[in-house]
Amino acid sequence: MEPVKGADIKATCKEATFSAAGLDQWATQDFSILADEAYDWLASMFNRNEEGAPWPEPTLHAKGTYLL
Repeated sequence: MEPVKGADIKATCKEATFSAAGLDQWATQDFSILADEAYDWLASMFNRNEEGAPWPEPTLHAKGTYLL
């Protein structure tokens, strides 16, 4: 797999259709307005993960919601 570039992630985020936010409260439109440095950071993280590096600690936890 070719390493992903920040510009690739940015293009994908800009092309995504708008949808409701997830449990983390991030919506697709939130990802479309990040700074170029943020896309580069995401690309770097994804590339390291593909090479076998562990995910950053904050990404290992999810918020759960229960509907009663």
